[in-house]
Amino acid sequence: MIAVLGAGSWGTALSISFAEKQKVMLWHRDKEYADNMKHTSCNSKYLPEIKLPENIDITSDLEHAIKVSEIVFIAVPSSALEDILQQIKPFNPQNIVLCSKGFAKSNLGFYSDLASQILPNSKIAVLSGPNFALEVAKKLPTVTSLASKHKEFEQIASKFSTDTFLLKYTDDIIGTQLLGALKNIYAIGAGYISKKYNSENTMAAYLTKATLELQKLLEKYDGKAATIFEPAGIGDLFLTCGGKTSRNFRFGYNFEENPEPSDTVEGLVALKIISDKLGNHIANFELIYKLHRIIVNKEQLNLPKGLI
Repeated sequence: MIAVLGAGSWGTALSISFAEKQKVMLWHRDKEYADNMKHTSCNSKYLPEIKLPENIDITSDLEHAIKVSEIVFIAVPSSALEDILQQIKPFNPQNIVLCSKGFAKSNLGFYSDLASQILPNSKIAVLSGPNFALEVAKKLPTVTSLASKHKEFEQIASKFSTDTFLLKYTDDIIGTQLLGALKNIYAIGAGYISKKYNSENTMAAYLTKATLELQKLLEKYDGKAATIFEPAGIGDLFLTCGGKTSRNFRFGYNFEENPEPSDTVEGLVALKIISDKLGNHIANFELIYKLHRIIVNKEQLNLPKGLI
C-alpha cells in the first residue's frame, strides 16, 4: 500500500498510474469531497473525464493514510508542503517522496532539506520530470526522475514503473530539485521571446543557451552536470518551454501586455530567489541576469543580445 497526499490533478494522476501495480490510498483534506470522489469514482474538479480505478481508496483520514502505507507521495501544492510535513510528523512516515517543484520559501533552500529538518528519521526522495498530469492520467507514455541519496529508491523506481509511466532513478537529489525550480524561469523567457520574435530559430538558440547555463548552475550548487540529460533536466525544460500549456510560458508570452500576474507564477518566485542567491555573481549567468532585469526590474533592453 502507498499513500498519495493531495487529490489535485497531479496527485490523482499519480494514483491512477500507481494503481496498475499497487493498492493506493489517496488523501484529500476535505471529507465531503473525499466521500464524493469515493462514491463517484471521479475527481470532478480536476480530472472529470477520468474514471478512478478500483485499486484507489479515497480518505480524509491523514493518520490512517500514513500508517497503512510503506511509501508516502506528497503531491500537495508547494505552498502547502511545509504545513503537511508538520501534520504527518507525529505519524513517523518511513519513506517520503516529494512531488512539488520550486524552492522552499522558509529557508530559500530545497524541499528535501526542509523535509529532512521536519522528519529527520524519514528517507526522502523527489519526483520531478516532464509530466503534465492529464497525460499521465490518460496513460500516455511518460518518463520522470526519482531522485534520492538512498539507494533503495532505485528498486522503488523499478517497482512502481509501468508500461506508460517510467521512473528513472538518480542519486542527484540536489540537481534534480534545482532543475525543477529553474526550468520555470527559462519557460518565462521562452514565452517572452516566442511572442517577441515568433521564430523557431530564435527559440532553438535560446534553449541551447538555457541548457548550457543550467549545467553551470548545477555545478555551482553541488549538483551533477550530467543531470541535465535526465528527464528532470532537458525533458522538463523542453516541455515547460514548449507552449501555452505551461503557466510560466503564458506569463512570459503575455508579459508586455500584463506584467503583473493575478496568480502565483512559480518561475517568477524562483527568479527572485536564485537572483538573490547569486548576488554579485548573477552577471555570470546571462539568461538569469537578463530575465531578472526584464521581468523583475521591468527594464527595456536591447534584445536579442543576451537571450541567444
